[in-house]
Order: sequence, then structure tokens, then C-alpha cells
Amino acid sequence: MATYGKHLKAARTKANLQIKDVTEQLNITKQTLINYESSKTEVPFGRLEQMAELYEVTIDELTKGEKVAAKIFSFINRKGGVGKTTLCNLLAVAFAQLEDLRILVIDTDSQKSTMQLADEGVHRNIDVQFIDFDSNMPISDLLDMLEENMYQFDYIFIDVMGSFSHAEATATIMFKSDYVIIPLEASDLAMGATFQTLGMLPEIADKRSRRNQSFTPIGIHNKSSHTKESRSVSDLNGMMGLKLLKNRLSNRVRYKRRMSFKELPFTFEEEDEFLALVEEIKIILDNG
Repeated sequence: MATYGKHLKAARTKANLQIKDVTEQLNITKQTLINYESSKTEVPFGRLEQMAELYEVTIDELTKGEKVAAKIFSFINRKGGVGKTTLCNLLAVAFAQLEDLRILVIDTDSQKSTMQLADEGVHRNIDVQFIDFDSNMPISDLLDMLEENMYQFDYIFIDVMGSFSHAEATATIMFKSDYVIIPLEASDLAMGATFQTLGMLPEIADKRSRRNQSFTPIGIHNKSSHTKESRSVSDLNGMMGLKLLKNRLSNRVRYKRRMSFKELPFTFEEEDEFLALVEEIKIILDNG
């Protein structure tokens, strides 16, 4: 017999719902709900799903009284103009719209381009917040923001500032991240910035491993060509633990021009490369 009745009651109370509210919504009797909450009656899984939706919690919270912490993704490249912000925002909308996940996007760039995009409207599953890394205590502000939101969202996306002057902050963000996504461009300047980022990965991975925390760096090539420079990006696969995706984001300029936090910037009748990219990322996430 299940013994999670107290968690059911706690979730109902936190949702500010009375017994009558729940019985009417779920079309069950008062005694049935009381039996559920006192662990006298097993709750069918279908009913658990209904209760989780009504209380706006996960099934784990209902049955274990535990919240699942958000996965943190940081989008990093110290070279500007490589599609970092576009990629971050596109993936936020994709997971919010296609997977119905709650996404927090944290903008750390002084240009506030992500915040400006959010001012035009956001998907119901997305929230956008800003951290000013020119403030007196930016790292402390970031850690406070992560702690406050860790159990409010499924994924937290951090669009990391590109400045070399914030090396300590960048390292802190990477250390807090489950996944580091690095957009890659085949140019001497971009590759130089990429190697500096890759050089930080082994130490970050080691520190997280000692805390039994996973760490997955993902590289995404943002151009599709067969040039020598493009092949140099392909050579990065496996370097410092980097997983280079097969799918690319070669049309990022078009996406940026049509970008919105309200919905994906294309119709699903289109043969779109981004959907293939999302599916490949989902496979990595599913495999832990």
C-alpha cells in the first residue's frame, strides 16, 4: 500500500484548494479523497496525473514530497556574432512549446537583447530575467537567482556574457551547469575563443564529478560547408569531452530575423534543420 497520502494533502493545501474543490474537479467523492490523503486507498496512476496537473506539481512531488531541481544549461562563446543568443532563445521556445516544459532564461549580456525580445511577449512556459554583471556582486546575485528558481522550472538557460573581463563569472556559471552548449564557427578568431572555453572543461568536469554531478559539453556547428575551416570544427569532437552534434544551425541569420519568445519562427510544414537539432539534443538529455 502506498504511503504518500501526506504528500497529496500537502500539495493540495499548497495549491490553496479545499476538499470540495478537488472532488468537483476530479469527479470523485469526499471519502475517496480522504482515503487517498490518509494512505488508506491506492491512487490509480491516471488519477495521480490528474492531481499533479490540478495542483501544478510533478508526480514525484505528489508521491515523494520531493521537487526535482531544474537542469541548468549555459550557452558560452567569448566570440560575439556566433549565434549564442539566437541558439539559447530558440531552444528555450522549442522546449517550452514542443515539450511543454517550464523554462527560465537568464540574460547576462549588457546589451540586454534577450530582455528586449521578451518585452515583445513570451510563451506561457517561459520567464526571462536579467543579471547585471557590471554590478558590485554579480556572482552572488546569480547564485541567489538560481537558488530562488531551481524548483520553479524544468530547465534554466543562461546566455553567458561574451566579455573576457568576466572570466571568474563564466567559470562559476559553467560549474553550476549540467550542460554547456558552445556554438562553433570556423574562423581563426572564433576558434581561438573556443579553445579558451574548451580549456576550462576538464577542471569543471572534475569538480562536478567529485560532487557526483554530471557535466556534458555540447558543440553546435553553426555553418554547413565542406571547407578546410569547417573540417577543423569537426576535429573538435571528443576534445576535452566535447560532444559535437551532427546537425547544424546554418540558417541562424534567418532565425534571428524572425525570432520570438512567443513561438518558433517557422511553420511545421517546413523542412527545418532546427527540429533535427532539437531531436538530437533530446537524445543526449534522455541518455543523461
